[in-house]
Amino acid sequence: MPLKEIAIRYCTEVSETARRINSANTLYRLGNEWNATSTDCLAFANLLEVSTDSKVAIIGGGGTARAAAGALNTKVAEIDVLLRSPDRLVAMAEAAPDVLLTRLEMSANLDSYDLIIQSTPANAFDAHIQNLKSAQGVLVECLYKPWPTALVNRYTELGGRVISGRDLLVEQALFQIEIFSAQTFDFDSMRTQLLAHISKD
Repeated sequence: MPLKEIAIRYCTEVSETARRINSANTLYRLGNEWNATSTDCLAFANLLEVSTDSKVAIIGGGGTARAAAGALNTKVAEIDVLLRSPDRLVAMAEAAPDVLLTRLEMSANLDSYDLIIQSTPANAFDAHIQNLKSAQGVLVECLYKPWPTALVNRYTELGGRVISGRDLLVEQALFQIEIFSAQTFDFDSMRTQLLAHISKD
């Protein structure tokens, strides 16, 4: 989302993470100054369980993809990035400077990955889902509407585990609530309440 990049220009203080991934989804005022950070990156860091040798693929190269890459910086050794435009690999590399990034075509085989993060718009990856023949890890589908996506259906049919866009939305909201309220609270309890509330929709 371009606004996440534009917002950084108008803030006095920008967190190191937001500057590195060139994306800020959270603006908050302290005194007379506007501050910017990325709770998307914090959410990914909380949700993703990886080791240095985990095989990771990110589909897409926008702000959400950069947040995911930024969260994985120093946690994994390599990330494969499926991109339509090779130009976006530069910004992805800046988001995760300690990780070796390799650009792959959108049609690349994803069967052997421990973690797949899908960050492209709705239907953008649908043409390639039939290439998926095995699901041995975790898929993070950053979309939450429409739900389930064709990729989610395919991945679950093959026996893989899915983290939904709603999970990501709620996780980043927990950090936003903490920032906006300047209060500490039990994330597990608040997460349960938020997920229960949005599941009514």
